[in-house]
Amino acid sequence: MKRNKAMYDAERLKEWRERKLMRHEDEGLQAKYLKEQSKAEELRMEQETKELREAQIEEKWKKYVIE
Repeated sequence: MKRNKAMYDAERLKEWRERKLMRHEDEGLQAKYLKEQSKAEELRMEQETKELREAQIEEKWKKYVIE
């Protein structure tokens, strides 16, 4: 029985370590994806701002040409 208990405990410890490693990997991936999403959102916002500025400049130019 002691041998079986030792084998059982060793197996449970191995499984616990694997779960801990998997959880750590999952947390790392979540952080990576969050960072990538943030960067993509930042780029999208910069592009929208650029397009808005260009539209405003174009509108001012049209008004200037008309006058």
